[in-house]
Amino acid sequence: MLSKNLLTETQELDLVLKNTSNNDFMRSLNTPFILVECKNWSSPVGVAEARVFESKYREAGKKVNLGIFIALNGVTKPFKRH
Repeated sequence: MLSKNLLTETQELDLVLKNTSNNDFMRSLNTPFILVECKNWSSPVGVAEARVFESKYREAGKKVNLGIFIALNGVTKPFKRH
């Protein structure tokens, strides 16, 4: 893990993982870093949070080619469609 609860000028990132894996699949992703968003909400996460995570992912640019969204109580249908 590179950073937990990283605060930048514009956002908070729950986890930023440095991809140092020797696994062929992980290397094939060509991603130096992996963004992880974690939600431990009592209800499913809505599409607004998907959009927020998407913007974080896009702002990371070429340094990130993989983002993982973890929602312990699931996501809504609009989230899935997005």
